[in-house]
Amino acid sequence: MKTMMKKLVGLPALALALVLGAGMAPADAQAQTYQCRDNTGRAYISSQPCKPGMVYYAPLPERPVAPTYIPSVGDAPEHLKYMDPRCASLNDAIRTAPARGLKGDVVSDMRKEYNRECRESEMEASRRLSQEKGDKRKAADTEKKVAEREASWTKAQQEMCGELKRVLRIKQARTDLNEGEQRDLQRSQEAYQRRCG
Repeated sequence: MKTMMKKLVGLPALALALVLGAGMAPADAQAQTYQCRDNTGRAYISSQPCKPGMVYYAPLPERPVAPTYIPSVGDAPEHLKYMDPRCASLNDAIRTAPARGLKGDVVSDMRKEYNRECRESEMEASRRLSQEKGDKRKAADTEKKVAEREASWTKAQQEMCGELKRVLRIKQARTDLNEGEQRDLQRSQEAYQRRCG
């Protein structure tokens, strides 16, 4: 009797384990679908594998979406800062049109308007930019020449001071200087102090 009771008690536990185990099947196994076609060519979807004699068509993989090409926008022209605001704005609109997806006919109309109304403004802006660059080049050249002159003067000054110092040392080393030579030495020392510090 005891043996029979043990068997009965063990049975529900085993059944419970089987039921729970069946419920733990992997999610993708449960979600598997099959696209089948029968002999007549009729297609159907099944959660079970296709029957023998049926043709299985796997789902087509999704095609990757190609990235949309966005044209790059070049840098704004340097002379734009000298143009009147309306023409500068129109120039910017034409330059950025491809990136904003504007159609060719719209861009063409914008170019015509720009050519009609902004050519003089653009020419004047280009002239002013050219003049500004020329002025900067001249200023840089002048600065360079001044620096070269100063460097040349400094070098000449150093050479002169070096020569004065050499002459002074020679005169100071002499012990047989007469009165006129001593005055000359004193004047040379004062000149050296004045010029070379």
